[in-house]
Amino acid sequence: MDFGLQLAALPAKDLLATARNAEAWGYASLYVPDHWAYERQGAGGLDDEANAWEATSILGAIAAVTSRARIGALVLCNLFRHPATTAQAIVTLDHVSGGRAQLGIGSGWTRAEFEMMGMPFPT
Repeated sequence: MDFGLQLAALPAKDLLATARNAEAWGYASLYVPDHWAYERQGAGGLDDEANAWEATSILGAIAAVTSRARIGALVLCNLFRHPATTAQAIVTLDHVSGGRAQLGIGSGWTRAEFEMMGMPFPT
């Protein structure tokens, strides 16, 4: 049985250290969320104190500090990026990580993020 870990909302330095440690502890995969901001748990609205890293960029950093764990987003919102941009980012990530990239695509669900970005929320 393989185990994966989602890394979210941490300062970048701590997130990368946790990724290194998780791989050393035997985690088979490491994931990050794809959010422009996080919602406040139970309070509504956006949490302006939680670190929301751009998913493909932080995955490149995770690739640089690990060597075995599969890496990917849980999941990339297909409306945040042009499909060609997503494809190029994941191909690049797959090459720089030595073939460890995993692609998951979703439709997005956080209305507040779409409104924050000035994008129409899908029906």
